[in-house]
Amino acid sequence: MPLYRMTCPSCRKSTDVLAKVADRPDELPCSCGATMVRPIGLPARTRGMWGGVDTAHFNRGLGCHVSSHAEADRIARERGLVRLNNFDKYHVEDTVESSGNKWKQEADDSRVYTEKLSSGMGHEQAIAETFPVSKLQERGMLDPAIKGD
Repeated sequence: MPLYRMTCPSCRKSTDVLAKVADRPDELPCSCGATMVRPIGLPARTRGMWGGVDTAHFNRGLGCHVSSHAEADRIARERGLVRLNNFDKYHVEDTVESSGNKWKQEADDSRVYTEKLSSGMGHEQAIAETFPVSKLQERGMLDPAIKGD
């Protein structure tokens, strides 16, 4: 059974009443002649209670429970992860575009190689003509110190 505190607003006398929830008293007579009432209590201001910044929660991105943003950042750093808001505004769009350009370039190379094979060229010669040294150096796939074409 819960314990209810009753306080007299006139004489400031208080008492505790043990009662069932259904029988909880709203008022009691006081010895001074006034009526004792239950005071309205405010919740304690605890760390993270108001605003929810530091309350424990399950972080779906990390796959574990964290008690604060600082802890989530620490776990992310340990796992080698970076928050999306730490990137440039158009990072995702730029990455998708560069990947698309790379795939398109690879498809074009494959088409050229296949055409050279179809024309009767051998594999070695088709590769040499499809991927000359200058093209591979331009794409950053070969060391610039390598000479030839």
